[in-house]
Amino acid sequence: MSILAAGAPAPDFTLTDAEGTPSSLAAALGRGQALVVFFSLDCRACDLSYLFWDRMADAYAADCPVLAISLDGSVAAAAFYERSGVSFHVLADEAGTTARAYGIERSANRVRSCQWPITGRGTLIRIVKPRYPSSSRLSDLMPSAAPV
Repeated sequence: MSILAAGAPAPDFTLTDAEGTPSSLAAALGRGQALVVFFSLDCRACDLSYLFWDRMADAYAADCPVLAISLDGSVAAAAFYERSGVSFHVLADEAGTTARAYGIERSANRVRSCQWPITGRGTLIRIVKPRYPSSSRLSDLMPSAAPV
C-alpha cells in the first residue's frame, strides 16, 4: 500500500463524528482548506499532537477545519472526544476504507498515521508525519491559511 503524495487529489469521504453527525471532506473544503489527520490512540506522537490540532481548530475554525480520523473505531473515537474535550471533529473510519484510500494502514504491531493539509480545490499540499509540533501556527503547514 502506497501513502498518497503531495499534489495528489484528496479522496473524498463522509464519516460519522463522535456525536453521530456525518462530516465530509467536500463540506469542509467548501469553507476553504482542511487539515485531515489520521490517528490512533496507541500512537505516542498522535497523543502529543492532538493538543496542537485543537489549537489549530480553534485558531483557524472559519476557513480550515480539522478532521481527525480515528483508526480505533467509533467507540474509542467517541470516548477520546468525550475525555479530551477537543474542539475538532473526531471521525471514525470503522471499516478502514478512508484510511486505505489515503494509504494509511494499521496492523497488530504498527500504525502509520499522518496529517495532510488539503487545498480548497482538494489537492494534498504535503504529508506531515506525526511528531510533537514545535509551533502552534497552521501557517507552518498551510501558508495561505489565516487565523480567525
